[in-house]
Amino acid sequence: MHSDEYGWVWIPEAAKQPTADGKWVYTAQYGWLWMPYALRYVHEPSVEGAYPQAYVYHPTRGWTWVVAPWVWGWGVVPFYGPEGPWHFAWYLGPTFVHRVIEAK
Repeated sequence: MHSDEYGWVWIPEAAKQPTADGKWVYTAQYGWLWMPYALRYVHEPSVEGAYPQAYVYHPTRGWTWVVAPWVWGWGVVPFYGPEGPWHFAWYLGPTFVHRVIEAK
């Protein structure tokens, strides 16, 4: 697109809107994110020193993987709203116990 003020500018296409069941949450690290409820949107590594990741929808970046320490109860907890995190498959309650991942 061309504007008189800036000349030729590139306007990206809008990212596809979230379709998975989930909810908008606010994180200190990334701002507002759409977080799906299903466990398949979370990766919990079995390697020491690695952090869990979540596949989320960001309003300007679209669908992307982000480091998600809150999955293991570490760091700043996102604001989930009045319903809390209970609908997320990875949420294990306020007395978090790490899942045991067996090597195959």
